[in-house]
Amino acid sequence: MKRESRVQCPGNEYLKSDRYGTPYREKERRPITRAGHSLPDLSWSVLRQEAELSRCIQNSSLLVSLSLHAVFLSALPFTAVTLEIVRTLALSCTMLASLILGIVSVLILLGGDIIAFTALQPFAGFSLSFVVDRLAAFFLLIIAAVTGCVALYATEYGEHLDGGSRRNLFAGCMNLFILAMVLVVASANTLSFFFFWELMAASSFILVMYEYDHAETRKAGIFYFIMTQLSTMFVLFGILALSFQTGSFSFSAAGSPAALLVIVAFLSLFTGFSIKGGIIPFHKWLPYAHPASPTPVSALMSGVMLKIAVYGLVRFLLDVFSPDLSWGS
Repeated sequence: MKRESRVQCPGNEYLKSDRYGTPYREKERRPITRAGHSLPDLSWSVLRQEAELSRCIQNSSLLVSLSLHAVFLSALPFTAVTLEIVRTLALSCTMLASLILGIVSVLILLGGDIIAFTALQPFAGFSLSFVVDRLAAFFLLIIAAVTGCVALYATEYGEHLDGGSRRNLFAGCMNLFILAMVLVVASANTLSFFFFWELMAASSFILVMYEYDHAETRKAGIFYFIMTQLSTMFVLFGILALSFQTGSFSFSAAGSPAALLVIVAFLSLFTGFSIKGGIIPFHKWLPYAHPASPTPVSALMSGVMLKIAVYGLVRFLLDVFSPDLSWGS
């Protein structure tokens, strides 16, 4: 039902207003303005539709505005907290994985058992295979000890870094960096070794360039990128020379050390590992890259990555080149 109200106006005329708030004279039932002037004689249905449409638009605009502000204000802290939780969980998983890796490494060192498996073999002659013997277990134990402590420290350290969303990249790339180093040590053939070697180089470069808005960081990052790719090039050249010599990509004996390809492969691999390990005179990138990197990254590079280069050199010397004791005479 309509609700009508009567208002007395000058001239003893009574006005009524319907439920839509539109005033009209009781006799003529024509809409009037506040000044007392008559509005055009329009259809009542048109006026009601216009009034209702106007209210709907106003109410809808207010509702949308309030909804957007509510979503914006509530989503910002929720998203930030959620991402912080994800980063903390990721680094917590790294600590747990480091503990498990350390236990497995100790068991292999004490028991002498070997773990070997193939993760992927798309076609014959190429596979991502892994094997953990005592040599690999020793270096994996070093990785587990260092990365567990670094992940614990980075859990709180990363939240104080500048860059906002770059903290997600920091946590993700650091875990990828650690995983790449583990898989380099566990690789069962030279193809797997080289693939994860390059993954280790790429992820470490991203971490070094975290504060890329600083000129010193950009300079250090470019210098590090050049040196690490130079190291990768020598390692790849040595692996290819060995594959031509042996006919496979396995860690198998290369044959006579006097063969030309064996000598070329040894010199190439030694140079590549020396650059990565910072051995004199290939150590020039160390004073640039380490200060420019975040503290956990610098700890991983100096405490683990340099040892990965030593592992590569030892692995190729023992399994591929098979040095004779007469080399030292």
